[in-house]
Amino acid sequence: GGPGEKAGLREEDIITSVGERAVDSAGSLTRAVALLKPGSEVKVSLVRGGKAMEVPVKLGTRPTQRGEEELTPRDATPAPLSKRLGLRLSEAQDGSGGAQVVAVESGSAAERAGLVPGMVLTQVGDQKVSGVAEAAQALTSAEPGAALLLRARVPGQDGAILRAIEVPQR
Repeated sequence: GGPGEKAGLREEDIITSVGERAVDSAGSLTRAVALLKPGSEVKVSLVRGGKAMEVPVKLGTRPTQRGEEELTPRDATPAPLSKRLGLRLSEAQDGSGGAQVVAVESGSAAERAGLVPGMVLTQVGDQKVSGVAEAAQALTSAEPGAALLLRARVPGQDGAILRAIEVPQR
């Protein structure tokens, strides 16, 4: 009854990509889907019976599993940061440190700064960040109205990019 079944995916399908992200393992499939916004539609490339095909899938949210409490993940963005800047972060998936952008709210300070899911923040202002806790602390302690310079890695690109985010007055 989930999004995959509703889109016509079958048990024996071999998923090769989700959107523009190649899939070569169950972990890479999970990461590719986790970087996308619930409710969005994505093209899933797959092989079924030896034939390549593409299937549009409207993403949902992961339901709570049986016996599992509904909790905020340990590595998730604190609520004040999400509300204040329109930004959700998680620990960098590539294991290299930093805070990975997993969602950017439309019309938010984060969107105006040019942040997009997949970017990995490595510095906020003058502070290097190795994970979500440090990034969130640096972002939430900024004075309202301040402009913070962010250094980020973009997967698949060499070097770092710089973005400036204006901290809202509220």
